Amino acid sequence: CNIHRSPFALYSVMGCGGSTAPPAEILPDPGDGPTKFCVKKAGTMSSHYNVYAGEGDKKLWLFIRNDSGWFDSESKFTLENFERSDGEHGKTLATVTVQGEDVQFRREVDHGGDSDGSDYSVDDFFNFQEEEKVRVKLKWTLKRTATFKDPEGKQYATLKVKMKGKSKAEAKMDGETRRMESETKLKTVFYTLTMDSMGGDPVNLEFENGHWSDYDRKWTCDAFSTEYDDKIGTDEVAVNTTGKCLASDALAVGFTVGFYFHPAYWVGCMNNKAQSEADRFLQEGVPWGERACEGINVRGTRIPRPLLEKWVEAAHLELVDGKAGKIGELFDSGQLDGEMVSALEPLEVEVRNSPNPERALYDLEVSWGVANGPPPGGGEPQIDVNGVMIPRSLLIKWVEAAHLEIVDGQAGKIGELFDRKELNDDMIGALEPLEGQCKEAPNSERALYDLEVRWGVANGPPPGGGEPQIDVNGVMIPRSLLIKWVEAAHLEIVDGQAGKIGELFDRKELNDDMIGALEPLEGQCKEAPNSERALYDLEVRWGVANGP
Repeated sequence: CNIHRSPFALYSVMGCGGSTAPPAEILPDPGDGPTKFCVKKAGTMSSHYNVYAGEGDKKLWLFIRNDSGWFDSESKFTLENFERSDGEHGKTLATVTVQGEDVQFRREVDHGGDSDGSDYSVDDFFNFQEEEKVRVKLKWTLKRTATFKDPEGKQYATLKVKMKGKSKAEAKMDGETRRMESETKLKTVFYTLTMDSMGGDPVNLEFENGHWSDYDRKWTCDAFSTEYDDKIGTDEVAVNTTGKCLASDALAVGFTVGFYFHPAYWVGCMNNKAQSEADRFLQEGVPWGERACEGINVRGTRIPRPLLEKWVEAAHLELVDGKAGKIGELFDSGQLDGEMVSALEPLEVEVRNSPNPERALYDLEVSWGVANGPPPGGGEPQIDVNGVMIPRSLLIKWVEAAHLEIVDGQAGKIGELFDRKELNDDMIGALEPLEGQCKEAPNSERALYDLEVRWGVANGPPPGGGEPQIDVNGVMIPRSLLIKWVEAAHLEIVDGQAGKIGELFDRKELNDDMIGALEPLEGQCKEAPNSERALYDLEVRWGVANGP
């Protein structure tokens, strides 16, 4: 199985793969005594899991159905037996629902010389000298709560998880060559488990507090033990229940701990998130070095984004946290010239005199596209469009309608949105001129995309950007072809389906130079002590890893 390509991977949207066919012998449901289970992926590209008896003949016993994505606001798993009256779904033994706020990111941005190698300093983010380069660093916090229910819908356990970490990625374009380096460090992990069968009080869940990137890991409590075994090509999780509660109840909790909330999975996901951010910034229409120099328009004055973010940080310390003089210290440092200072000083007064300075400052951040996280005290961020504040969700609806009408040619979509009265007259008046500008632009799709970037709602690379080329042993290979090689290599090297790489080469999609660059890597992966991990390390190096 392929645990490292988790169904909760960064770019996954929904689960995939059909359910496992029932075994010839359908075993009875687990009881309330001590029981041993072994959980494995249901297939290389499946998002579901098979549960086997953990001892003896290790027969196929149960099925865990998953149709969720890693970053979904609500993920749901169902533990079933194989008594499928409808031919598809078995009898439900337990359900797991995982909910939580979006992963909270904080980006620290600056530009200057090369990094000194220190751990996430602020002053080495960007370097725009001989080659186009983007460095992204994220401080992130993940909070999730899993609730567990029996077949009657009664909740019998909850598991709260909190993780904090830092990620950094550097993307470079040297001519047509794209290079990516990244690193993620998980700092802390907290589990809080309560089970009704254990009195409803927090259950002591023991685990190694560190080495978060290691897949081999064990969790132990009075109700169960869960152990992740990082086998070559066939990772599996053993869940052994103690008899303190129904074995199926404990299995559902143990599975969630060992798979969904495995720290190493999230290390991989956050690493990919940092890569995605760096790649997105690198591929946006105007080169980042140029954008940083051009800056953001603040009352008619262009201020480089990194300097504006420094002002935001200083303003938050002074106006929200009460640390007097922080803005003055920034101005005295000489990093901002007189025009920039003059543009920002009135905003300091406005925020200071606002009934809610924290919210006023946040609204400025949103209007500049530098907001890092949700609005203070809840609520939805407001974005300034021609002097009118529009909730972000409504602005996204307008973008979607505008794309349908202006790009896809579905006339009347913007009018339909306006007719629903979700936007008031001021909002409509602010947006109507932009519709005309996009329609009259030489490249309407690009004009709309530039608006999305300005508002901080762009969801993907710019249109017409062409396919990225990735350097493999000195040969440039289109990203899509490299992904095909990775898929074929995984089938052949990890899953044991001989000849898959040869079949790809025989289709002549890759030329001789590309094949010559890839052939040595096939041998390296096959000869590595852990072939799957060796292949994954190549994917990370190329920026095509699709999961932890």
